Amino acid sequence: MIIFVICFALMSFIFVPKQKEYYLQEELDRFTENTYPYVAIGASVLLLMIIMIIGIVRKYKRANLINLLAYTIFISFLFTFISKSIFLSVILFINRQYHSSTEIVKYEVLSIDKNRYLSAYNILDQKEHLDEKDYLKYFGNNNFINLKRTDIISISTNKGIYGIDYLNK
Repeated sequence: MIIFVICFALMSFIFVPKQKEYYLQEELDRFTENTYPYVAIGASVLLLMIIMIIGIVRKYKRANLINLLAYTIFISFLFTFISKSIFLSVILFINRQYHSSTEIVKYEVLSIDKNRYLSAYNILDQKEHLDEKDYLKYFGNNNFINLKRTDIISISTNKGIYGIDYLNK
């Protein structure tokens, strides 16, 4: 149990924040809202099918198989929804291991002020925005106060194995 708690803590406080450094916030939000529920349900169904096949091959009694499936459903729910950030980070890590294409995304500065606030929009898709946090993820501690309104910011991204764009640092 102690090993589980240590692993959970390491994943939560080191691994999870590190994965988010490679993705723009809008890309994370889009994945979490649109894709993550399907991935979580798909992984749970796959796990249930594997457990059911193992139970049938080992010739478990019907009552034992039902208990095992109920336990598996509970663990799946616990892992995919309660440990959502860890599960999401593992998917994001796997996404970055292989990329299919590289793209330069251009943002036009919409507004900027001296209090370290930046707002820019994607030239091709004006619904997509870039803020100061995303800017600093890509450029590091580069001072963006030198930017002016209508300046163009170019960010290189790779499309990962799951189709999620990540920063090409």
